[in-house]
Amino acid sequence: MKGTEMKAVKVQQGDLLLVADKLPDAAKKINTGARFTALRGEGVNTHDVVGAFSAYEDADGTLFLVVENAKLIHAEHGTETLPSGTFRRVIEREFDYEAMEGRKVED
Repeated sequence: MKGTEMKAVKVQQGDLLLVADKLPDAAKKINTGARFTALRGEGVNTHDVVGAFSAYEDADGTLFLVVENAKLIHAEHGTETLPSGTFRRVIEREFDYEAMEGRKVED
């Protein structure tokens, strides 16, 4: 795609990564605006989206956010303004070489 390549938009806050993506046709709306927990970490740590947005879930459980004007809030990581667009949630993973297994990163 010479000259028309789109730079991938990514937003990361601790173990939560949002990447620009297309909303699948089969995704079902699960929340509209106000406040939504995009990821729950250890204990009471949550990554909350507040503002104008809609949350969707695909058949395989993948979360998508369609953001108009929203912020991502976390008690330890602070507040980040989200760019408008459609994002897919990715949960960062790490590999434990001692146990020889992968696991979700939790903050």
